[in-house]
Amino acid sequence: MKKKYLLATTLVVVLAIAVTSLILWLKPDNPSTLSAHDVPFTTQSHAQQTTSLQDPVAVKISSPTEAAEGLSASLQDTELDCALEATSAGQLVLNVNIRRCFEYFLTQIGEKPLTAIDQQVKQYISQNLPDSAATQATDLWQRYLKYREAEGKLQNSGANTDPDHLQRVLNQLIQLRQQYFNPAELNALFGDEITYNQYTIDRLSILDNKALSAAQKAQQLKQRFAQLPQDLQKNLQDMSKLQDLRALTQQIRQKNGSKAELQQMREQLVGHEAAERLDQLDQSRASWQNRVQDYLSQRQSILNSNQAAEDKQQAITALRERQFSNEAERQRAVTYEHFKDQGTNISELLQ
Repeated sequence: MKKKYLLATTLVVVLAIAVTSLILWLKPDNPSTLSAHDVPFTTQSHAQQTTSLQDPVAVKISSPTEAAEGLSASLQDTELDCALEATSAGQLVLNVNIRRCFEYFLTQIGEKPLTAIDQQVKQYISQNLPDSAATQATDLWQRYLKYREAEGKLQNSGANTDPDHLQRVLNQLIQLRQQYFNPAELNALFGDEITYNQYTIDRLSILDNKALSAAQKAQQLKQRFAQLPQDLQKNLQDMSKLQDLRALTQQIRQKNGSKAELQQMREQLVGHEAAERLDQLDQSRASWQNRVQDYLSQRQSILNSNQAAEDKQQAITALRERQFSNEAERQRAVTYEHFKDQGTNISELLQ
């Protein structure tokens, strides 16, 4: 069975990516050569809708499943991720598929010399696009190679998650891209990626703003999310709310904030009904934590007693059956026993 090759990471997974992935993309590790491991984070949905300005009617010329000659072993038995398109007037359609196509071939670096990949891409373009679109695509490919080489020379400053630093890095990368691509090309190849990463940086800035209360941060995060294009909002909505809730909840708890402050933040971010459900979940979690801690305390008293080992075990088993109402809870309790016996801080595990 053929494996589906996905070069571009989807937005939903990306967000699971968050700051570390952003930094790794912004700052390639290899400063001197193109590398398959330097493939940057890409987004798809909005940019894929961008077509040529010359003709709004796009006609697909090449198929993403047709074969390309001389692929490296790592790309054998994969679907060709190279859906180049031309308009009815024979002009190249500008969208993120072009970048995906280029990066698909570039993953062969390490197995093929760059000169061989260059010829391979040019041959594929000439065979799958009409002459005018092929000329445009070949020119874009040559500039893309120069851009990727220049991108690889950007200095890697490490995992610095400071929003101001990330903003400078993003601005530097955008300026670099502007040297090689016109505005239409820049938007088609990198538009959604830039939009998403700018949102990520703005989100970090809001979370780091010590002048704002948690509720104010929640309000600004919600407003910033609403500024995203609709397709990105659809892809990111659930995960973005979850991340913001976790981050702001952690901030409130670290400073021993009140329950009222926590409730106000949640209502700003997810609404009253959802905030009430989260409060009920907190109560349920707190009840479980108290039961586990009480059980472990009583178990420790049994272990410290002068009873015979067999009697201790029977007493612990009876305690566990009294303390927990079903087998699933008892199994979880046994897991906590093991962690506690190994010296793990159970309070941290129960958070």
